[in-house]
Amino acid sequence: MPAEAQGFEAGGWAEGVIVGQNIRLQDLLSELSRYRPGRIVCDPSVAELRVSGHFLVGDTDRTLQFLAQTQPISVTYRTRYWVAVGASD
Repeated sequence: MPAEAQGFEAGGWAEGVIVGQNIRLQDLLSELSRYRPGRIVCDPSVAELRVSGHFLVGDTDRTLQFLAQTQPISVTYRTRYWVAVGASD
């Protein structure tokens, strides 16, 4: 499925960002995981949350921190290569 069909705007990656409007958190995390080693695992309880914005791909940890501050989610670094995103307590 083309990125635009999922709510992503084409060309943002060339500027170092993922640009999305009303996209599922799961879809954003899948795109973001392409720019970091390892895996980002999204709990089904938060997968359908909707987000919009310009998300940095050059600093994925900062982007994950931003999401944790603005959405009802928690980000847990299980190892350097395994990040779990779930519901905040």
